[in-house]
Amino acid sequence: MKNLKTYIPSLLVSILLTFALLGTSALMLADKLADTTALTDLAEEKQIVSMVKTELTEHFEDNYNETGVPAQVYTDAITDEYISKLIEINISAGFEKMNGGKFDNTTGMENPALEESITGFFNDYAQKSGYAMDEKYEEYLGNTIENAYDTIRKACDIYKFETINKEGIFEKAGGIYRSIGKLSLAAAGASLLLIIVLALINMKSVSAVLYWTGVSALISGIIGIVPCLYLNATSYFDAFTIKQPYIFAAFTGLMYKAVDLFMFNQIIFASAGAVLIIAYAVVTKIKNKA
Repeated sequence: MKNLKTYIPSLLVSILLTFALLGTSALMLADKLADTTALTDLAEEKQIVSMVKTELTEHFEDNYNETGVPAQVYTDAITDEYISKLIEINISAGFEKMNGGKFDNTTGMENPALEESITGFFNDYAQKSGYAMDEKYEEYLGNTIENAYDTIRKACDIYKFETINKEGIFEKAGGIYRSIGKLSLAAAGASLLLIIVLALINMKSVSAVLYWTGVSALISGIIGIVPCLYLNATSYFDAFTIKQPYIFAAFTGLMYKAVDLFMFNQIIFASAGAVLIIAYAVVTKIKNKA
């Protein structure tokens, strides 16, 4: 350990290994969360569906004086299953765009019950009031149905993917997104390669590999754990100002999920590092006794 010919190179490689492990953890996290299933599961975990339904109910109730259409005409046909389906469609559209496809968050959102409910209300109103069911009537009915779909679609876009797409962010991030898996493997491979380099540097003292690898893993873990503890302890993301409760819940839920998963990875690294350092101490003690 005191041999400068091995100590300085080992120290430099250990520093590189520390950051390689951090990169591996971060890329593994991105690979795990950048997925339709992961985000829809998170939405379900945070009970976003009920929040969206409440938001839609309030919206249609507020618009009653303007449209004359009771909120239940819409809400009776908007089930939890339907909202959940549209949330998934919006999320899938974003990842499809990053995969090089088309952003399409409208296909599959048809709701015959909703259209029948709106049409039934309009027909009843026209018949009772003697309103002519002419082209103007059909146009107004069609616009009402279209506006309803538009309102529901936007409410179910809990991660604001439609806005992100319009800003061109998905297209710009597509290359990175498609490479996350390969980058994760590359970072893991780099970490393994650096451990091999440590072994080559310390061929005369193989146990030193335990020490340097352990130190890198421990420091990497601590570097990742400390900011995560701060973010959770201060409820950092709760300070963000987002008016819609369901979007706030989705955003903060995603951020805290990322923090928790990253901290979990770093705890594993730190624990493994501590074990390796202890193993090195035990091996060294046995050697010294011998």
